[in-house]
Amino acid sequence: MGIKGWLFGDKKRKPAETVAALRGVINRYIIRSRALRRQADEQRSLARDMLRDGNKVASKQALLRRTLYMRDLNNIYNKTMNIQRVIDAIRSAQDNIVMAGALKKADEVIRVSLKDAAPERIEEIMLSVEDSIEQVGYTDEILSDTTMSEAGLEADELTSLDTQLEELEAELLLEDKGKLPTPVRASTRATKPIGAEERDIPEEDEEISDDELKREIEEIKKALGEKTD
Repeated sequence: MGIKGWLFGDKKRKPAETVAALRGVINRYIIRSRALRRQADEQRSLARDMLRDGNKVASKQALLRRTLYMRDLNNIYNKTMNIQRVIDAIRSAQDNIVMAGALKKADEVIRVSLKDAAPERIEEIMLSVEDSIEQVGYTDEILSDTTMSEAGLEADELTSLDTQLEELEAELLLEDKGKLPTPVRASTRATKPIGAEERDIPEEDEEISDDELKREIEEIKKALGEKTD
């Protein structure tokens, strides 16, 4: 089993479990480094004492042991640093995975938004709205058309409407010139004008001949032309 198998085992671990295992190794290295540091300090102190006593051989051996402890201590420091780098790399990789997942979801949201609000889709919606507005206007025209009301009238009745309209225009013109009294709403019979040129006005139940009606209309049209001029 290699170092990888020794650290992580044969079973695949989750990132959190792997980081926890690496942290455990670092903790053991820290404990070991403290012991090596203490032993190295002890050997240096012993070398000083031996040298003070004049025992150079014993002092040199103590310094040799200190050197070995310091070499092991440096190796542990290097291993600890490498393991910490691995932990940082795992955490950075996990952050990248989270970020990549968030970006993927964001890309999906953007794609859906672009699908619903694509320029072609917006143009299609605007055309549909304009078509709906035109249909509403066409519906208004249909509902306000008077053709249905006029459909129940005969041809001579429709012609009579135009004649009646001309008669009303003539009455209004004669009233403006003082030849006809302004009709009183409460009265059902026409009265003769006062202080104006007297002219016989037929009663409501008096029939007017076609020739008289034509002459009256011609006079009214002539008067309308003079008024316009």
